[in-house]
Amino acid sequence: MANIYNSAPSAYDYPLLVKQLLNRAKTVSQDQEIVYADKKRLTYKELFNILPQKSPTSKVVG
Repeated sequence: MANIYNSAPSAYDYPLLVKQLLNRAKTVSQDQEIVYADKKRLTYKELFNILPQKSPTSKVVG
């Protein structure tokens, strides 16, 4: 089935995935604060330091 909707001129040519959002944050927004449900606050820099320790693939890869 063909897509019947036209994309906006500014739309991305690829799916917008969490990985892509995080890659962008890693390059331009490391000091921006993330607030999770008013329970946890940290910067993207802090998040990227935590992720390798918490990731299930870190056991397989590293």
